[in-house]
Amino acid sequence: MICIPKALRLNHIIPTHSTKQLATSKAADMPPIKPTLSREAKNATRGKKGKSFTTKNSMLDILDQVNQAEEARVNKKLERQHTIKKLVDEREVRTAEKKKKKTSRL
Repeated sequence: MICIPKALRLNHIIPTHSTKQLATSKAADMPPIKPTLSREAKNATRGKKGKSFTTKNSMLDILDQVNQAEEARVNKKLERQHTIKKLVDEREVRTAEKKKKKTSRL
């Protein structure tokens, strides 16, 4: 590209690039433009949400779901602790047996 001073650079007299080539390369690289809704149209389609009042039944259902999730989490932790304790106990038994074998050899 030729370096032309800004004062002398006039696109209609001395173009710095081919406008046809630029338009076709941009069109080839870019996906088609999606139509966008104006702000007013977006608000009209969304509508006013308003207040939603809960019933006792729906609150109890939500509470049950939360309790079930919490119980599942606690049970999983207890199972994990139980398996770890089993492994530690087995390891201690093995090490005790190894010590007995060593002492019996001597």
